[in-house]
Amino acid sequence: MGYFVKYAIDKNWIGESTRMGIGFLAGFILIITAHFIRKNYSIFSSIIMGGGIAVLYFTTTIAFREYHLFITEYSICYYLCDYSPFNFPFLSL
Repeated sequence: MGYFVKYAIDKNWIGESTRMGIGFLAGFILIITAHFIRKNYSIFSSIIMGGGIAVLYFTTTIAFREYHLFITEYSICYYLCDYSPFNFPFLSL
């Protein structure tokens, strides 16, 4: 599956917005998975949560800087929300 996605991206069968959709979907899947396994595997859940946040961060950065899919105000709002102290208690629920 991963090889097919890589091949499709190389051949430009998958567009830029679809690539970003795949990235956002992967990030949210990691965060949701971390949320469901947090009771039994607390340390591993924290690692998965950090990976999900990193995937969302890098996907947003690439969408803004390389593909110009977002305007500046949306990207700045995302970065401010990402580093906001109010965001961390929400992610620990």
